[in-house]
Amino acid sequence: MRAAANAVIPERVRGLLDGKRRPIGHVCTLRPDGRLSVNPVAVVLDGDELWVSTTKDRQKYANLRRDPRIAISVIDPDDVSRYVEIRGRAELSDDVDRRYIDRIAQLYMDKPRYDLDPPSAERVVVRILPEQVSAPWVPKAD
Repeated sequence: MRAAANAVIPERVRGLLDGKRRPIGHVCTLRPDGRLSVNPVAVVLDGDELWVSTTKDRQKYANLRRDPRIAISVIDPDDVSRYVEIRGRAELSDDVDRRYIDRIAQLYMDKPRYDLDPPSAERVVVRILPEQVSAPWVPKAD
């Protein structure tokens, strides 16, 4: 079942999420014991969704299969007082043809293909469907 996204990412922070800037987000998921887990991830903005990649052997994948609630924050690398936090639901889909992870390799590594996974790795696209967006307006530092 597809989660309902109902929040729009404000235009003023879209530049923080643009793949050309190679943003790094910190994804927060809920572990089985109720504790939080936070991991850095490459981020791609697609409309009003953020997409990240993981493999099926990672804890964040297991966490999201059990509970799709997710939060991610991305800071401006040029001014750490500027950031966006997005809370919502994750929708998982297999990246069988590796098209998404190869897109990450092109944007972040200047390589046509992502070649760091072992042959047995199963890639997954995590689509973050925003339900709440926090993006405090902080003037750009001079």
